[in-house]
Amino acid sequence: RPDYAPLPDISFWMADRKPARKMHIASLPDLAIEIQSPGQSLKSLTDKAEKYLQAGVKLVWIIQPKKQVVLVFRQGSSQPLTIPNSGELDGEDVIPGFRLPVSVLFDED
Repeated sequence: RPDYAPLPDISFWMADRKPARKMHIASLPDLAIEIQSPGQSLKSLTDKAEKYLQAGVKLVWIIQPKKQVVLVFRQGSSQPLTIPNSGELDGEDVIPGFRLPVSVLFDED
C-alpha cells in the first residue's frame, strides 16, 4: 500500500535515503527492528514483518528476548532465518560490513 508507513521499535535508513528529522511521516526504512514484549504474540510480529516486506522494507529483525533469538526476514525469502544467541546478525546489503553477535543483545552486564 502506498500509504502504509511502518512504525517499528527501531528503524534504520541508508545514508542516501535518510529522511529529514522534521518529517511527520518518514519514508520506509531499509531495516525495521521489532522487539517482542511480554504478552505480545509472535504471530502479530511475524504478520507485521510480512507487511513491512510487502511495503518495501528490505530487512526485518524480530528480537525475542525470552528465547534469546532473532528472526531475520528479508525480501525474496519465504521463511525467516532464526539466529540463535550463539549466532551473529549480518547487515547484508542494507548495512554492508555490519556484524553483531546476538549474545550482545541479551547481555545483562
